[in-house]
Amino acid sequence: MTEYLFLFTIGPVQSFIVQARKTQDLYAGSFLISRLCGFAAEKLVEGYGGKIIFPSDIFAESLPNRFIGKIEADESSLQAIGKEIEKSVRDEFRDIAFKSLKKYDKDIFKMQIDTFLDIHWVFQPLSDYQKDYVEIEQILGSIKNIRTFVQISETGRKCSLCGERNVLFYRKRESEKWIKDNRPSNKLLPKLLDGKSEIFEYNDINLNKIIAPGEGLCAICFTKRNLSENDFSVKFNDSFPSTSNIALYHAISQLPEDFKNPNKFDAQGILALKDGKHLNETEFEYIEDTCKVYEQLKDKKIKISDYYALVMFDGDHMGKWLSGEYIKDKSRLEDFHKELSRRLTNFGKWSKEYICGKDDNIEKGHAVYAGGDDFMGFVCLDYLMEVMQKLRDEFDVQVNEPMHKKFAIGEKLTISAGIIIIHYKDPLSEALKWARKMEHEAKENGGRDAFAIAVMKHSGEIRKTIWKWNYESGGCSRNSSEVLKDLSNVLHNDKTGFSNTFIKNLESEFGSMKVVEDGMMKAELKRLLGRSSKITGDRKNKEVKNWSNKLKELYADSQTGYMESNFFSALDIVDFIARETR
Repeated sequence: MTEYLFLFTIGPVQSFIVQARKTQDLYAGSFLISRLCGFAAEKLVEGYGGKIIFPSDIFAESLPNRFIGKIEADESSLQAIGKEIEKSVRDEFRDIAFKSLKKYDKDIFKMQIDTFLDIHWVFQPLSDYQKDYVEIEQILGSIKNIRTFVQISETGRKCSLCGERNVLFYRKRESEKWIKDNRPSNKLLPKLLDGKSEIFEYNDINLNKIIAPGEGLCAICFTKRNLSENDFSVKFNDSFPSTSNIALYHAISQLPEDFKNPNKFDAQGILALKDGKHLNETEFEYIEDTCKVYEQLKDKKIKISDYYALVMFDGDHMGKWLSGEYIKDKSRLEDFHKELSRRLTNFGKWSKEYICGKDDNIEKGHAVYAGGDDFMGFVCLDYLMEVMQKLRDEFDVQVNEPMHKKFAIGEKLTISAGIIIIHYKDPLSEALKWARKMEHEAKENGGRDAFAIAVMKHSGEIRKTIWKWNYESGGCSRNSSEVLKDLSNVLHNDKTGFSNTFIKNLESEFGSMKVVEDGMMKAELKRLLGRSSKITGDRKNKEVKNWSNKLKELYADSQTGYMESNFFSALDIVDFIARETR
């Protein structure tokens, strides 16, 4: 028998995950792809005695959509092995989908289920790991460029979630509740594929988490919505917090314990009450308790924000790292893969636990996925700057530094992050689009090892800023995100800080200028900070001097060609965060 490398990928990934109206959709799509890939890896190990090289833990909650492994086999059996692993994954997906059907007619969506997954795999004889790994990646890339597809001809209303496949499940609107069936004479029929489509009643409250009134879902999206912890051997969260829940994390944390249970109040109802709206039973749950929680927040004068942040980060140049381009001793690439995978898996687990407050009992947000070299999570605005910096610092401590100690590598392992701050009422699709866009800008315009933040205000105004995590000059290193975090803490702080008037006046004076001379910027910063300071005496002079120096350096660091307004956009975004969280 001969030893072979085996590369397996499963998709579609991005389209399936981001086709989401709810945070639960997003999480379920990511989780399902992750578990199907893990299932394929298990099949290789348990069915054929293979070994997985990357990722290190195939039972982790967040897995990539691919794995690389080794197997000893006869050449004549390779095709059968690959097909059997692929078939087992497709069968597993069909089983999960049919569990979600329960009493519904299975025949009407079997075709949609069976033609959904996009699976590719390659075997490569193993003699030199580094060369064979590069070659197997090239082969897979070539296969994907010429891949075949199944043409599905479907006429009718398309799924509300993905917009690609026909509606097979529909829930009536209130105006349609008089319709008793889906005969051709009924107006509901044009919305459906055919007479076999499943129609749910408007007042069926058991369906609230699965399908909204007026919503139609295809087989794939209905399966995603209907996943439960019983479908998997690893923990699945079937109650992923909503964007309104995330926005309220810090506010709710300041209440007595009796008011903190998220299953006893409606977070969106609290935000509606804040806007002066009346709650009705058709739109909101737990109305009585929701009103009690809102009154507690109001009585204690706790700030309630309508905004949350969506954070994405991705490892820089991961393709080059995995190909061994940055490793001096190419013969150690397999060991490098194993160690890097172990480090990334551990960091992914840590980041997920950190953000949900497992160690410090401070729930800062919730991760959708955390694979180690990539991350997507919702963050409460009060904790955003802290979370950004902590994730970046820990990646350096848990991944970059130990890899440098163990292997001779000339470059740093780094991450770039994209962040969107957005109103909870804005479509989730907009948040996903902008977070991905800002991650791309951090890499392309920020030169990687950078972060980019955008704010989409409910008025429609958008501001964005891009920064390197660290800047170095004159033998000194400056952490830009740390400076922005500290500035958000002192703005609008009546005891120790400044009002935002210096930001508005500074942009009014210098915003139209491409470059401002250092001395002029420092002098004007000192003057405007002094006028906006909320403290007096020697302490005021000390703080004014401190912040005029910090902001002058920040301005100098901003002159990197990303965009002329980068510095002022950063100040405006930090001021926005401070206003929303004070």
